[in-house]
Amino acid sequence: MDEPFTGTSATSETVPPSDSPQLVTITKTIGDLADLVRLLKKGLSRAKPWQRQLACRLAEVDRLVDLLRVAIALERPDGEILAVANSLCVECSTVSLAIAGSRADHTTRAAVGLIAGLAATARNAVHDISLNPSFCTQIDAGSFGPSA
Repeated sequence: MDEPFTGTSATSETVPPSDSPQLVTITKTIGDLADLVRLLKKGLSRAKPWQRQLACRLAEVDRLVDLLRVAIALERPDGEILAVANSLCVECSTVSLAIAGSRADHTTRAAVGLIAGLAATARNAVHDISLNPSFCTQIDAGSFGPSA
């Protein structure tokens, strides 16, 4: 006899749920990174040369965060998503190194260090998931949309 449908199928058992720990990590990390970059950019005075340079670099980091969100939401190939995550991590490290020799206050340095750490966490999480062949089928595009 036919058994009643229980809401699961053979395909749903092979694909982890969209709230898997790896996807939650990526989603939260990207959201936290975007928020921190935007808040630092917003609160940064542009009176001194290092502040103007930091603002330009943070604008590039913000662009790369948005690019990573779009690449994930559009289910781009794993290599492309990983390349964007790597570019984001490199840019954040560059920002951190650029501010190291400046006259930036400790709060700004700490925020930039946190940004670099979050970018590395996002890159590592994307790398871990990209090793999973069903990466694109796990993505819940709604959770990677731009923050309001």
